[in-house]
Amino acid sequence: MIKKVLMVSAIVFSIIVLVLISAVASATSFTLNSWEVRDDDGYPSIYLNFDVTDDVELRLLDPEGLKIDYVYIDKYQHGIYLHMADFHEIPNPGTYQLLVLRYSYPEDEVIYSKTFSFGGANFSIKNIDLDWEYVDDHYETNYIFVDCQNSGDLPAYISKLTIRIGDFKKWIDELDEYLEPLWMPGDGVGYSWGYSFTKNSDPEKMLTVPDAGDYYVEVTIRDADGHIVSTLERTITVGGVEEPHNESNHNVTNDNDVTDTSVNEESKTPGFEITLALVAILTVGIISMKRKNAN
Repeated sequence: MIKKVLMVSAIVFSIIVLVLISAVASATSFTLNSWEVRDDDGYPSIYLNFDVTDDVELRLLDPEGLKIDYVYIDKYQHGIYLHMADFHEIPNPGTYQLLVLRYSYPEDEVIYSKTFSFGGANFSIKNIDLDWEYVDDHYETNYIFVDCQNSGDLPAYISKLTIRIGDFKKWIDELDEYLEPLWMPGDGVGYSWGYSFTKNSDPEKMLTVPDAGDYYVEVTIRDADGHIVSTLERTITVGGVEEPHNESNHNVTNDNDVTDTSVNEESKTPGFEITLALVAILTVGIISMKRKNAN
């Protein structure tokens, strides 16, 4: 009899404990105060600001429903980053889902969920500005500016800029440059923002062409994996810049002119002297004839 009482008491106690645990667990609450798309040292992320009353797991699912990041937090934490993609990787557009789970047996229980929908990053090259200068026997860039923007709602991470210029038959020159990678949503939208190179500060990052004329320019920007993020193609005109005055050539031309003039004057001198001699001879002859007639 006593054993039965003890067994019943144990069962009742276990039930009470489970009920209490369940009551405490069910009291766990999570409140999302705000969220924002940010960069976390190279990782595209959603930053969450929240209040929570107990230990929970925050889990982020990508647009395909796969777990892309998760973290365990306690009631003393109020902010956390959840990564949307790998390091310097542009996150995919679509709907991401946040799940907040508390420990429960036999499986964790979702106590909060929220979805975030994104159109994706939209990085583009708006324009390229090239300022040319005539140097010696060719043209070279004095200034290059590549104007870009990210008009999307997710970060864009880029890695390499390539500028090629050609004469419609072959490429003449090429510039490769590794870039500062991060473009947050809205960067460059409504204002000029991008990458510039000047001859004074970057003498090795210039383009050259042999002559004035029309040229074909291609600008390509790639991500860290080598995938093309944006391309700009344009026809430009090089020229219209007055070539520098060459003093040595100018002096040579003047010397030739003077030499030619002196040669012409010397060619006239012998004829003039012969004419004077003939006049003198005729004059002497006339005088002699007059004297004979007088005698």
